[in-house]
Amino acid sequence: MTVRSGTNDVFGRCGLAILGGLAALILVSCGPGGDDELDVLLAEANRYLVNGFVDEAEPLLDRVLAADEQNAEARLQKMFCAHRRGAVGADALLDALNEIDPRRLPPGFDDLVRARILLLGDDRDTALRDTALRDTALRDSARNCFERAAARGVERIRQAVLHEVDFMREWAATRLFSVAARFPIIEEKGRALSRLTFRPLETSWLTAFVCTPGRNARLVFPRAGRKQALRPGDDEPCAGGGARLVEFFRDSGTWIYLPDEKKSFLCALATAGRPDRDRARAILLETLRGGGGGPECVAALEEAFGAGRALFVLPEPF
Repeated sequence: MTVRSGTNDVFGRCGLAILGGLAALILVSCGPGGDDELDVLLAEANRYLVNGFVDEAEPLLDRVLAADEQNAEARLQKMFCAHRRGAVGADALLDALNEIDPRRLPPGFDDLVRARILLLGDDRDTALRDTALRDTALRDSARNCFERAAARGVERIRQAVLHEVDFMREWAATRLFSVAARFPIIEEKGRALSRLTFRPLETSWLTAFVCTPGRNARLVFPRAGRKQALRPGDDEPCAGGGARLVEFFRDSGTWIYLPDEKKSFLCALATAGRPDRDRARAILLETLRGGGGGPECVAALEEAFGAGRALFVLPEPF
């Protein structure tokens, strides 16, 4: 058959095809669920997996892969399911992670995976021999990987981090910031070190108290200088995505301590502006003297200063 159509007909058909493709793309983009639905499935699957319910996690991951067969996060999570069943080891998990372009993963998820691998128990030695892991997580720790995941991850990943590390007593996070704290119990050569690391998602002021239920709330950050005036360098905001490391020494007169190591805790507050710290302390004192502990203190501070603005940590000694 001889084709007599001119170039206008060819371009016309191409134009219709392009318009049809664009229309389909728009319908897919605007359809119900979309990426939001996949995020919900991934979040739910992660909660099941962390709690050890592999049979419940896998069908959710399969639904994600049915909608997006190239979803790198779901594929990695499926491998963690296989690891739970003893089908793969840490070396296979590391190989899978190293083969994926980090840009294909949600921000923070790669650090979350590295932290998990560092905590794999019997597989830990295998994990630490991996070159890529040695270049990143080995020189830090699983806790630092969790901190990085929380600091740069999207909210779903930050919540996954919080769910996964709630057993690590020296570290805690909200959707807005994280705090790691180490308090000394035994002095060594008259010089005991306490350390506090603050990582906000957005630029924030840090306020920290050591709280003893039924007794006292002592302001430990910002630290007081001579004549109880706050140190100017302390009373400055920390940039979002950054980190502030604060170290306290016994011989400097500004030493964080736990009056009762079994009950006392650190309560931290992160605010967008410089907070009324006298008000914060009054709220804590009322809560503590009324019999409240860490959860009650956090709830009272969040009611006054906003959701996600407070947390408590039960620190471990060095």
